[in-house]
Amino acid sequence: MTLPVVCSHAEPNAGVVQVCTVGDTLSATKVDRLRRDLGSGHILITQHFNEKIITPGEDVSLQCAATADRPPRFIWERDGVVISSNTDQRYTLGQMMSPTGVGVISHLNITRTRVEDGGLYSCIALEGDQSASHVARLDIYGPPYIRSLPPIKVQSGEPLKLRCPYYGYPISKLEWEHKGRKIISSTLPQHARYKRMNTNTLLKKRKRKKRQIFEAGTDGVLDIPRVMKEENGDTYTCNVYSPSGEMARRSFEIQVVEAPELDELRVGSGLKEGQIVQITCNIISGDPPIYFSWLKDGKKIPANLRITERSSELFSVLIIKRVSLEHCGKYICIATNHVGKVNQTADLYINVAPKWVEEPTNTSLLLGQRGMVYCNANGYPSPQIHWMKRDATLGIWRPVLDLAGGGIMSYPNGTLVIEVVSLSDEGMYACNVENGIGEPLSKNLWISVNKPVHFDSVGTNLTTKMGLPVTLTCRPMGDNPIRVKWSVNASPVDFTPSSNFGITYYNLSWKEANGAWQDTWSNKGMLIQGSEEYTLKGLKCGTKYSLRMTAANSVGASQPTYVDATTLGGVPISPTSTEWFWSNASHIYIQLSGWDDNGCEISRWEVEYREYGSKGWKKAENRVPQIEQQWNFPSSLLSQPNSFVIADLEPAQWYQIRVTSENSAGISTSTYNYATTTLLGESIGPPSEVIDINMLVIICSSILLTICSLTCVYILVKRHNHQRLTEYRNSLTVECKSERSNVTANTPQSVQNDNNRVYSTPIHLPAENKHELYEISPYAQFAIGFRTFGHVDNQEVPTRMHLPGNSKSRYDSETSFQMRSESEESDCVSRTTTLKSAPRKACRVPHHR
Repeated sequence: MTLPVVCSHAEPNAGVVQVCTVGDTLSATKVDRLRRDLGSGHILITQHFNEKIITPGEDVSLQCAATADRPPRFIWERDGVVISSNTDQRYTLGQMMSPTGVGVISHLNITRTRVEDGGLYSCIALEGDQSASHVARLDIYGPPYIRSLPPIKVQSGEPLKLRCPYYGYPISKLEWEHKGRKIISSTLPQHARYKRMNTNTLLKKRKRKKRQIFEAGTDGVLDIPRVMKEENGDTYTCNVYSPSGEMARRSFEIQVVEAPELDELRVGSGLKEGQIVQITCNIISGDPPIYFSWLKDGKKIPANLRITERSSELFSVLIIKRVSLEHCGKYICIATNHVGKVNQTADLYINVAPKWVEEPTNTSLLLGQRGMVYCNANGYPSPQIHWMKRDATLGIWRPVLDLAGGGIMSYPNGTLVIEVVSLSDEGMYACNVENGIGEPLSKNLWISVNKPVHFDSVGTNLTTKMGLPVTLTCRPMGDNPIRVKWSVNASPVDFTPSSNFGITYYNLSWKEANGAWQDTWSNKGMLIQGSEEYTLKGLKCGTKYSLRMTAANSVGASQPTYVDATTLGGVPISPTSTEWFWSNASHIYIQLSGWDDNGCEISRWEVEYREYGSKGWKKAENRVPQIEQQWNFPSSLLSQPNSFVIADLEPAQWYQIRVTSENSAGISTSTYNYATTTLLGESIGPPSEVIDINMLVIICSSILLTICSLTCVYILVKRHNHQRLTEYRNSLTVECKSERSNVTANTPQSVQNDNNRVYSTPIHLPAENKHELYEISPYAQFAIGFRTFGHVDNQEVPTRMHLPGNSKSRYDSETSFQMRSESEESDCVSRTTTLKSAPRKACRVPHHR
């Protein structure tokens, strides 16, 4: 007979507890006793798998069980790499509640095992910030091989345990090399067939004064006591050997990373309400990438505070555009990189003038009873509240505590308490609030003392003869209103009217807002004194009603009296945060008990969702997952009636969730942003801003339309100017026809052609300026003439200027030559030139060619 073996490992200060069994699991009684001994906040591993040696093709199942204050979730790893459902189709993960109802059982099933399935397996139980784990090897017969791993990151100055991720079986020896030399050689435990005498052998080396810095751990683990920054980029090589001589070899790179170090948080001093506040968190040292996160009073910053975070590679800033009293508190900046996590804390307090939280009002107190008057305000620094009373005789204000002489006290929240109210307590009071910031608050109120109803005597005996009338007198004393009821032997007395003009019946009607009137009751009985009471039943919660009352006697009915009344309750109140939401990679869980029914029972729920940034809403169905599925939050909550589960979601995706709740008072709709986790159960960052495609199309269309409009206007203006220029040229053609013959007659290359057109344009330019001719046809020959006009002093006018038809001297000189244009792409180039000009000795205006 084999007895179960129980081993335990506890580190209460670290929050890690491990309890393992062989053969049987711990009973629920033993688990409860052990949990009570260790206290809350710990995780117990109550069952785990052992090392296995199998042959390829077999099926294997690895199981772990754990318990904690809340049901934990499990993560499985092989040689330090997380295993998921996407690792291999042959791998199946699942977890369920323990049959005893205590703890959660998780299993990893592998079908048709292969040699590469071997390695060091770990099951890790997580609950909040606490964790517990168990590791054991699964060896499968086959040749040796070593898995590749990404660069191993380690914090500078910290120790490093480097484990060789080999598989295959049997393995006879494991060696570590560094910089081309062997540093560790270990003979691993083997099957009895391959067992050797020595189990751990170190290579013999020369004696040195410096101590050995590498140590061999169990299972060939390389233990480096301290890793320095200078070792960044070093490689360590692992060699494994089988008894048959087969060898596998793999190198691993070490990246030494410095943990981040933060400067003190910078917060302004002497801040006032409404100002802009920036809380800056700076990195002093540390290797990137560095990720920032913020907490307020130990929790995530609520979205309703409207605090903006701006982060870069080396700093993060919180921006509060209008600081108020709600922003005051303790802010924590957390910086994290691959190897470390640090934080800095700062307190934000602003000077806020006092504001009423509960403004005092006129109050009535009962004589001889305990009375309370409320006056409360907030601000920073915390305001001081003082009570004053006006002395009616002297007409001055005096502190209440000085007048009372005992029996009156003021609480720190401003509540004034009078233990026994007397007639002298009636009068004018003032509640004064100040904290040295802004204007103080003051409110005057009147406290009246009402006398409760009472009688001068407890009772009176009255004797009379039978059959004679008797009058009973009841004189109550006290402040109105007073209602009198008579009873005989504890039974109410039903009085009848003393005349024919008494009220014979009442008629009460009621209706909802915008509804029809409904009759409630008609009382035909006679009423002499007192009042008739009636309770309307079956009304809706949180609904406004109108009441109509008439009274009638033998003379007739009275005019109706209308009263508006509202039943207690209101529309459901939705939570302002997502603290009632949980999620995993494919589901979002909503705890509907976070919605306050506001006094009216909620009759209908409707949940809709859509991906963040999309437009169409999808109606969600409440699909509670099976307990066998992997779930990231306590499965005990799934069985609660007020729960809603949105299924078939994408991992690592932000969603907008719209929850509609309805009761008899109305409908309340709220929208929340929430994200599913990654396949590893990790949270993702905040959603990025989504560009509105429709708005982008409208903007681009507007810009394009504007450009087209400007282009059309430019073309129309250009054509209009061209038309005017053409008309101007045509007008000058007629004037220049007579002069064309003179120009062409002196040019040998010119040919008289009716199709030739002569253009003339005046040029008014100072010296050394240029003028360009446009609209030149390509591949055409032109005769160009230049005429200069000016004053000639004592010069002979050229004879060719006195031609027939030109009786007047219109110009001083003339120059003409022929030009040929080439193509539309090139400028005009001179081909032949004929210069013919009358000689001039002096001219104030130079010639231009």
